[in-house]
Amino acid sequence: MTSFLVTHEEIVQRSGWPIRFVDTVEQTLPPTETKLAVLRGFHARTERAHTGKAKPHAGAD
Repeated sequence: MTSFLVTHEEIVQRSGWPIRFVDTVEQTLPPTETKLAVLRGFHARTERAHTGKAKPHAGAD
């Protein structure tokens, strides 16, 4: 089994630039249903725009 745990020292050695570490890592709360709905809407509109299926904006010539 592979472990993804590495020490701060290993990260610094492998990065090649200065690294700062925090003492405590906070967990991000999962998105609400409202936020997920907004993101899904953005995704759907972006998909339509990139596939040429988007509707023109009001007032577009």
